[in-house]
Amino acid sequence: MSLAIELHIPRSILVVIDDGGMLDRIGEVGPGRRFPTIVNRPLGAADYETLARIGHATGTRLQVAMILCYWDCDGVCAKVPSTTWLGAAWKPQADRAWMESCAQVFIDHPEAIEFAMHGVGHDYFIDGVPHIGEWCDRVSGEPWPIADLQRHMDCFMEIVAQTGIPGRVPYRVPESFVPCYFQCLFEEGNPLSTGHLVAANGMRYVSTPYGSGLHTPSDPMPPRDGFFDSGLLVLERDHTDVRWNDEATVPPRLPCTSICGMHWGNFLSTDPAGNAAVAERWIAYLHGIDTAPGLMLAPTAEHCWSQWVAHTYARTRPDDDGGVVVDLSDVPERAWSRHYLQAFTLTATLPAGQHLVGIDSAAFDLVGIREVHGQTRLTVQPRGRHGGTLRPILSTTPAP
Repeated sequence: MSLAIELHIPRSILVVIDDGGMLDRIGEVGPGRRFPTIVNRPLGAADYETLARIGHATGTRLQVAMILCYWDCDGVCAKVPSTTWLGAAWKPQADRAWMESCAQVFIDHPEAIEFAMHGVGHDYFIDGVPHIGEWCDRVSGEPWPIADLQRHMDCFMEIVAQTGIPGRVPYRVPESFVPCYFQCLFEEGNPLSTGHLVAANGMRYVSTPYGSGLHTPSDPMPPRDGFFDSGLLVLERDHTDVRWNDEATVPPRLPCTSICGMHWGNFLSTDPAGNAAVAERWIAYLHGIDTAPGLMLAPTAEHCWSQWVAHTYARTRPDDDGGVVVDLSDVPERAWSRHYLQAFTLTATLPAGQHLVGIDSAAFDLVGIREVHGQTRLTVQPRGRHGGTLRPILSTTPAP
């Protein structure tokens, strides 16, 4: 049975959590105390399991942007003195069993928690003195020497190799990046820029709040909450009125951009026994996003970035024959050439007693159909760059 219905492209929301990787408190690495410390206790695998529990309960892979100096069990940070407060005198700060137990959570729960890149030591250290931030100097607005930043990248990747995570999860580790303190320079064609460095090292998914760091969008008229630069697609974060040092805090409102940007301490309690209650509040909040009109939770970073492209540039309209035209002609070349537009999701509210069981389309392949919160979600993969007509197939019996 084919019946004309309306299809809409919702905004997909991904939760990105900064400052994973800490050892004994959420705050600065090393002995410094320039900013408040929260969750002032030993941290470990149980705290990552709290995040995995939230991800499983809500069907989204929480992205955790990691600071990795404390995970360095081989002392590689000593080779790059600007990565830590101890410089060339760096010695491992934690034992391997602690690190491996934390890493195992990412391996055991790849559908619920993602290992992303933040930095090695969060700051750039000169003679042991920290300077904000690791990838770009907040004072001058310029990146640190590019050769040294590449050594930071290499150091991070060496520590990643120590974790045993690469090759054991269904995504590249890492493929997502959040600049430390959000200090970054995006400038197309500048080989010294953050964008060029990050892209050259294999990152694809970058998020940062535009007003907190440095950026030079390359598009002449970029959409308000995303831009292309150096082969990257950079999405804007919304902190939803939650500060980095608000312990165990759920946002008071829904995100206005595709990235709900948080910090690890927002999900944890100083009393470890309190983590479960915090998780329940976060699960309720994320269910609120997933049921809000025009929004959905992103199952993965790939889906979030693809959905942003579709939500921003694609257009839908009914045709004269019971179908819906999904027009992709405004999608930028850079979204196609870098494969940012992949599978994306449309939503439909169907007549009572009707179920979407398939599509008839020469322009799209069906990826999946889900009935969620009284709404039908249809995920499709475009076959070409222009889109085309999609005719929903309805039935009184749900799809198997």
